Amino acid sequence: MKKQAIIFTTAYLIFGTAWIYYSDRLLNVFPPDLRSQMQLAKGLFFVFVTGVMLYLMLKYFYTEQKKRIVQLEANKAELAESARRYELLFTKSPLPKMIFDTTTLRFLDVNRQAVRHYGYSREQFLQMTVKDIRPEEDRSKLFEILKNRKYQVGYKGNTRHVKADGEIIYADVVSHSIDYNGQPARVVSATDVTERVKYIEAIEKQNQQLRDISWTQSHVVRAPLASLMGLVKLMLHKDMSEEEKEIVQKGILESAEKLDNIIKSIVKDADGGVSVISGTNVA
Repeated sequence: MKKQAIIFTTAYLIFGTAWIYYSDRLLNVFPPDLRSQMQLAKGLFFVFVTGVMLYLMLKYFYTEQKKRIVQLEANKAELAESARRYELLFTKSPLPKMIFDTTTLRFLDVNRQAVRHYGYSREQFLQMTVKDIRPEEDRSKLFEILKNRKYQVGYKGNTRHVKADGEIIYADVVSHSIDYNGQPARVVSATDVTERVKYIEAIEKQNQQLRDISWTQSHVVRAPLASLMGLVKLMLHKDMSEEEKEIVQKGILESAEKLDNIIKSIVKDADGGVSVISGTNVA
């Protein structure tokens, strides 16, 4: 706009100066009795030309100003739509979301779900950095992730977070780079998967218990069972005396009691594994 104003002003000055200089010389061509009339015509022509130039100049500036107003209104509408999308995608998201500065790692913004789920107030969050919500023993891993070039494109993985009350939770994290008010930043979405992790750990514990039971069945149970079967076969021997039968019967009873105790132990361990899983909810 400023450039166009300079061009119009310069053109007007050049035209005005040239007209005054050359029109006065042109008057000398006419006879003296016509010069007064030509002087009037020259003035009228100058007023007409400058009026046309002034009209075109004002029309141009008016059009440009109208374009600027339309563009400003479009920008306002775009900003309003962007703010609405930000409100829906970030502020009102059902997932905890956080934005942090990639240089200082300080939180720049958090949504209401993050405040509700983690227990920190918004003011507390804005005084904290990303490392403050990580267990101390996990912070070295955090720095490794931040230094990884692949992280600059996007990141998805499981990590541990610390709530305001000290509880450690497992979170499925997704993050990507954004420009936040001119600052390089990252937006993070965190899904609490603590119950799911506990459920998987319970399954793994039960599997280990089943492996232990299998080993018990193949080793511990076999000994008293083999002893019991051998004594039964021996008892069926026709030439056995009453005293020997009594000894064999006593041995059968002892082997049966050992086998019974082993089976009770197996059942108890199996019930314990089932109770662990039944008491765990899947997130």
